[in-house]
Amino acid sequence: MPKGTKIRGYGIICKHLDAGEYFFGADHKVYPCCFLYDEAINPQKVYPPERYDSDFNDLRVHTVKEIENHKYFSRELEESLEDKSHPAHSPRCWLSCGEKGKRITKKVVIEVDNVED
Repeated sequence: MPKGTKIRGYGIICKHLDAGEYFFGADHKVYPCCFLYDEAINPQKVYPPERYDSDFNDLRVHTVKEIENHKYFSRELEESLEDKSHPAHSPRCWLSCGEKGKRITKKVVIEVDNVED
């Protein structure tokens, strides 16, 4: 594990909080990572949490610095990783980055033998 990595509640290692990752989505919005962008563009998921204005992370409305200083990025994301009842908690964080980071690079490989066209 890289120096400075913190294992948070439920074994989550956050790519945003530990590695400084940001994901700039095709929707002109800034996300902590690609996993939460995936949640945002999936019509069946709820991200960002309803408690925030829909443009809180929109680059057409705010500068990167303003977005970075928003309470979600500056405080609530980390709080939400420690407490499942936090209003900003996203189960996707555990699904993608839980188990002490083992899920971050987990890949499924399916081998197929004797495939005929």
